[in-house]
Amino acid sequence: MARTFRGVFDLEQIRGYAEAHIDEAEWIDGPWGERRRTLVIETLVDGWHGHHIPAMVLELFGEADGYGPEDPHYSKGEWTLDTLMLLENTITDALNEALPSKGYYYIGYHEYDGSYCLFYEEYEEEEDDMIEVVVIEAGANYLDKLEVFEMELPADEDQAVAEAIDAVAALGYTEIPNGSGGCCAYVSDSFEGDWIAVTVEPNAEEEEEEEEK
Repeated sequence: MARTFRGVFDLEQIRGYAEAHIDEAEWIDGPWGERRRTLVIETLVDGWHGHHIPAMVLELFGEADGYGPEDPHYSKGEWTLDTLMLLENTITDALNEALPSKGYYYIGYHEYDGSYCLFYEEYEEEEDDMIEVVVIEAGANYLDKLEVFEMELPADEDQAVAEAIDAVAALGYTEIPNGSGGCCAYVSDSFEGDWIAVTVEPNAEEEEEEEEK
């Protein structure tokens, strides 16, 4: 892939290459259920350069001549690594601001051959086909969360609530319907995620205890 330097990428070529070739990258499963695919857009410095790579990358971007710290204990090697990290963050932010996309552009080391590359990466979240059902005991003057369990999530929310009510009934609880003062509903929470609430009647002994209090 052709490129122009002096600290500036050819943005149109980068965008075009990513769009044309990202489907060739293999999806890899991550540790938290997500999947990612990573495309090497260009190798900036080959891995065989080894420990010289940081200095070569700084030279490539015109950042190699800034060493001159006041602290004599701050070596040039430390300065090179710190400057490279700052450069990576700066370029990564600039690329993603200039090239808004579904994925993420960044520069860094290739995890397999140690070369220094320009990457484009996309993530795909694994769809969660389970949902929590919260059983809530509703007394005259109180609410009490009795238990929480998971069930398979149907595509339709109304169907999900109906199946949750059936599952709660199978556990021996008596549902309090919405029309009788209950609240059986599909809940969407931006912080805790989606869940289903099912209100149930208290047993007679517990209700008597609450009334005595």
